[in-house]
Amino acid sequence: MKSIKRNYIYNLLDNVITILSPVIIAPYISRVIGASGVGRISFAESVMTMFLIGAGFGISIYGEREVSYVQDDLHKRSVAFWNAFLLKAVIVPVFLVAYLLYCSKTDDIIARYLSLHIVAEVFAINWFFMGIEEFGFLVIRSIVIRVLQIIYIFVFVKSPGDVVTYAMASVYVVILTNISSMLYLPRHLGKVSIRELSPLKGFVPSLMLFLPTVASLIYSVLDKSMLGWIGQDSFENGYYEQAYNISHIVLTIITSISTVMIPRIGLLFKKQKKDDLNEMMYTGFRYVFMLGLPLTFGLACVAGNFVPWFFGNGWDPVINLLILFSPICLIVGLSNMTGRQYLVSTKRENLHTRSVFIGAGVNLVLNFFLIPRWKAVGAAAASVIAECVVLVLDFYAVRKDLKLGKILKCSLNYLFAALAMTATLIVEIHLFDSSILNTFILVISGMVVYFMTLVVVEDDLFISDFYSVIGPILGR
Repeated sequence: MKSIKRNYIYNLLDNVITILSPVIIAPYISRVIGASGVGRISFAESVMTMFLIGAGFGISIYGEREVSYVQDDLHKRSVAFWNAFLLKAVIVPVFLVAYLLYCSKTDDIIARYLSLHIVAEVFAINWFFMGIEEFGFLVIRSIVIRVLQIIYIFVFVKSPGDVVTYAMASVYVVILTNISSMLYLPRHLGKVSIRELSPLKGFVPSLMLFLPTVASLIYSVLDKSMLGWIGQDSFENGYYEQAYNISHIVLTIITSISTVMIPRIGLLFKKQKKDDLNEMMYTGFRYVFMLGLPLTFGLACVAGNFVPWFFGNGWDPVINLLILFSPICLIVGLSNMTGRQYLVSTKRENLHTRSVFIGAGVNLVLNFFLIPRWKAVGAAAASVIAECVVLVLDFYAVRKDLKLGKILKCSLNYLFAALAMTATLIVEIHLFDSSILNTFILVISGMVVYFMTLVVVEDDLFISDFYSVIGPILGR
């Protein structure tokens, strides 16, 4: 059985690398192609992503869950893989044709090139490696491909006219990622008879997992599209895109916890080890609080110092957007634990679907009222409110299985430490001008205050994890 902590580190690195690479080049891109260019790509990708999510059809979540149930049995997991893979091979062409019809109605060349994302979706099989808890390969692969992407951008994107060249970078990443996955796949599969396969039996379960994805699309992707359709301002799309990227890099640190726990939760549920499953959930909530609270407060505090030097002149609106987005770090981390991890893994995805659809409806309505008046700020506010609604409904759905009081009690040490950190940062941000060095000082000082406070209050989770990391280094 693979280590949850090691897999968390692997998955954290994989997700951070995946999302961090665009941010590494953001200072360069924001100066070379500007807010209008970034906004143009953001709008095109948001529309494409709606079709891409349709092409995925929830099969990745379904496939990961089914593989996780039988991850220790080579033959059964091989059957589970081919059932999910073949189902996706049937679904993807439907949405590809729909997207090409959309492209025929637009003059945007970027939209047409992005159709390759949907073609490549057939071979997107990261879900299989997550199901068998093979996170090491994902990390190594991501590092190599993302480094190549960064080199490509700095070499070939030189002026505002290179917007299409920049947009194609994401296409190349997807293609290389999927090719490498397919090449690595055979060592984890055994021979399967065609007569053993029944891919269509996964249609209804995938559809049920797909529905919350469609709903969540409203407050993750459709916000950007609605900004383009209603706001008619590519600059606003650019501001929103950069703030969204930064906040979701921070969010990745937290959601990586639930991602690596999903296969283990599925396995415990299959073996009917309810007590072990619940204890793992409570530990997961503690990790979400331990990381989510300081990241939420820290992002809001540091935004004003970070944005001016990172993005350059003309990007100041991103500061308020980052402050607005900062609660997402904690809110989505908690809802992922209750919804994506617990309810989906225990085959009660209908309850999570209900929560997400209600939240999506709230967000859609708020977008129509807030975007015309406040544009990107309105879209960000609508997203945060919607995520709060989903969290409350998911907690209500698990109230008979997990004790809310015990979950909230898990947060006390981390809330106290986060408040101590915030008080320190509030003083410091008035002393430092915007610069790379000063942002670094703020981040380091905030971390020191936070973790030292946890030592003072003798938080056992942090202290045990600290010694498990530092012990081998010190030879203990």
